[in-house]
Amino acid sequence: MNRNDLLSTAKGLFLRSFVQGIDEWLQRCGTELTERAAIESGDAQRVAADAGKALRNADMALKQHLSEGMVRLVERGFETAYDSFRPSFADAAHAPTLSLIDTGAVESEIRLDWLARRFRNAAETEIRDLNIRVAQLFGQDHIHERENPFRPYMFARCIVGAVDLLDQSGDVATVLCEALGTSTTSEVVGIYAQLNDFLAQHGVDADLRLTIKKQAEAVSGASAARGADAAAGPQLHDPATQAGAETLAPEQMLAAQTRLESLLRLVLSAQGQTLPDAMLGSAPASAGMLPAAAANLGLTLQQSLRSVFSADAAGVAGNALAQYHPAAQLQSTLDGLLTANAALGVPQGERALDNLLMQHHAQLSAGAAGDVRQRVIDIVGLLYEFILRDELVPLAIRQQLARLQFLALKIGLVEPDLFTRDTHPLRRLINRLASVAIASAGNDEAAEWLQREAGLAIEPLLADRGDNPPLVTVMLDRFEADLRHRYKRHAALAIAAVQAQSLAQARSARYQGIRAAIVAGMDGLRFTPYVVELLQETWPAVIELQGRQSPALAEQSLWLVPDLIWSIAPKTDAAERKQLLTLIPNLLPVLKDGLKALGWAQAQLDEMQRWLVEAHKLALHMPETQYTVPSLTMLRDRFAPHYQQLFNGALVVEPEAGTQARYLAAALQAAQADVDVMHVPDEMQIGDVIAASGLAGLPLSERRNAVLARLQPGVALRWQDGAAARRGLLGWLAADQHHALLVWPDDSKPLLLGFDALMQLFAQGKLQFVEPQPLFDRAIASLLDVAGKYQLR
Repeated sequence: MNRNDLLSTAKGLFLRSFVQGIDEWLQRCGTELTERAAIESGDAQRVAADAGKALRNADMALKQHLSEGMVRLVERGFETAYDSFRPSFADAAHAPTLSLIDTGAVESEIRLDWLARRFRNAAETEIRDLNIRVAQLFGQDHIHERENPFRPYMFARCIVGAVDLLDQSGDVATVLCEALGTSTTSEVVGIYAQLNDFLAQHGVDADLRLTIKKQAEAVSGASAARGADAAAGPQLHDPATQAGAETLAPEQMLAAQTRLESLLRLVLSAQGQTLPDAMLGSAPASAGMLPAAAANLGLTLQQSLRSVFSADAAGVAGNALAQYHPAAQLQSTLDGLLTANAALGVPQGERALDNLLMQHHAQLSAGAAGDVRQRVIDIVGLLYEFILRDELVPLAIRQQLARLQFLALKIGLVEPDLFTRDTHPLRRLINRLASVAIASAGNDEAAEWLQREAGLAIEPLLADRGDNPPLVTVMLDRFEADLRHRYKRHAALAIAAVQAQSLAQARSARYQGIRAAIVAGMDGLRFTPYVVELLQETWPAVIELQGRQSPALAEQSLWLVPDLIWSIAPKTDAAERKQLLTLIPNLLPVLKDGLKALGWAQAQLDEMQRWLVEAHKLALHMPETQYTVPSLTMLRDRFAPHYQQLFNGALVVEPEAGTQARYLAAALQAAQADVDVMHVPDEMQIGDVIAASGLAGLPLSERRNAVLARLQPGVALRWQDGAAARRGLLGWLAADQHHALLVWPDDSKPLLLGFDALMQLFAQGKLQFVEPQPLFDRAIASLLDVAGKYQLR
């Protein structure tokens, strides 16, 4: 079979195994819920019983949701796996697409994360092997679980999505997800085992095939254009490794140590510091450098760094670095240092921010066995020099990050995209811990919580010693889930506010449509200010309110307008007077009930009644007028076409800010969502914002991504309004990224912003990130900056 056939068959096997097992594990789930209800008591017993009842009542619907949902998820997974390759059958999928990132409401997101972690942990070995096999089938060198269309997320998303469609309460849905998760775990492991067996039988093994690529083979057209720079920089060819050597010769070790001390002196001198004599052991006296030599080193260092940090490194440095696992001696050294470092716990006191990579540099270099590994050792050590000394990050978190030094080196040696991809899991974990720590500064309770969470994320990684790189993703996901749970109150508030805003917009639009139809019908007729206010401002609000519960009542109230207008017009003959006397008993009750429902006080109702009685008296006894008074039928015909446009949705009106604000305030109060809402002024829309931000030359998707890339819950933001500055944090970001909630430390009203408003604030400089760049990115930028400065000397 070719790889298309293998993937297609594997997909069929996956879906067939899943669908065939649904009946059995739904039955086990029902049994588990029954047993749980029998041993529990109080609310827990009631919830378990309700979950069991919901499962039984929706048995057929649940089976359908599960089977159809998994088909859509897997089809979507194949469409999005590895951009560089698309199986030929992916485009043939005609089923409705299902977004793989739409996590729904807050509770669903928490359940989703719990299930995915459970399945991933249970099938850890199987998932790792399948990730490798899928990458080989897609012709990829890098192994990423998120590119696997059969990953545990699919099972979790399918179960949570099916349970959400049952529309149960939060407690019942949670218990259902837990029971379905525990009853299906063994099946999930079994399905992964089947897929691995199938692919192994067809020659797709789970071993990484690492081949050394020479530089000439990896240089792309873009890289070749920079041939002069590449020639001036260090070569990626590694003769020591190709010759099978495991250690550097003594003179090579001495040169490496001398170079590293020189690089470190550059870094520290740029920071106004000096290098302790003992840091690198017994370095030769010649390690000091003259200014000219420093300038040459700066040029060489800058070229070397850019070859590693550049996005183009995927074609040159990245691919070359990816061919090397740590040599045996270096692997052993790193494992020993990781074990010893993990046993020490969180460093304290004078050694809290020691650069252990520099302290053990000679020992690590002894096992480097090649320039490529040596360069990674040097660079990670220098990056940590900036990370540990970055005083924007609170000390307690830098102490935690100091524990990751050897792990960062070990992962950097086998995953060079740590330096080139800002979404690398370890890089993201370092950046997220730092950014949340900056936002928590000054809040002792938040700082203590983050310290605990950092330990929970870091300690399993140290215990694992980097042997299982996907564990970093697991710990990152766990931290993000715990952070979302911590901000659950903000999320619930924001979701309620967004729903209230959507409701207010719909109600405001209905009100304005009703008002426009009535105004059009009254156009050309003359009325007193009281009548205009009553019929064009107040009565449309009554009709909109009635329409929420009874469209028929709302339509009746619409037709009351021409009837009321006719009733207060002069009556010129006995027939009209008799018709009015028949109409009056129906007018007053409808008017009073509608205005009372709107919230009118009794005094207002009494005033309206007095006005109406006087108007009818005047109409009955008014002397003949020279003007022609239209009949009731003529007035109704006058309003009919405008009402018909309203009913058909053909009446287009411009939104009014005042009306929207009034309805929004009422909707927020009803939802108990105590937030401020910011809108975008008409004079500056999204196009102006993008132009002002300097992003106009980018494609639309990149413009949006450039703004949203760093917006994550827990990030610190600074609000600058004139001379006054105020710090807050992002407490919530909608899954569709259309809304965000800004939370203030003084517990004042949070601020809900739409994306356009957010973009405008950033473009105008009124909203800024407290952290200019993520920590890891700052370290890279600082290191490149130092090299650039010394190149210019």
